[in-house]
Amino acid sequence: MSQERPEPPHTGLDPVDRVLAREAGIAQLPVTEQAAAYEALHEELEQILNASPNSLPAGLVDSVTEPGSEAVGERERP
Repeated sequence: MSQERPEPPHTGLDPVDRVLAREAGIAQLPVTEQAAAYEALHEELEQILNASPNSLPAGLVDSVTEPGSEAVGERERP
């Protein structure tokens, strides 16, 4: 029996899409290595998204709230 893996989501931001494509392979790792692998992907995504937030597609930033904000949904524009 072959398990089909769903196709990773496409964000339109190539560096993010490449990281997300690697996520499916983590399930194949030993359980003891999975947490570290997810943490590494998370750190990489944070670096990409923090590198130049003004160049991100609008759909990736419109629903982000500022840290410590109680608001949910669109963030306030300066």
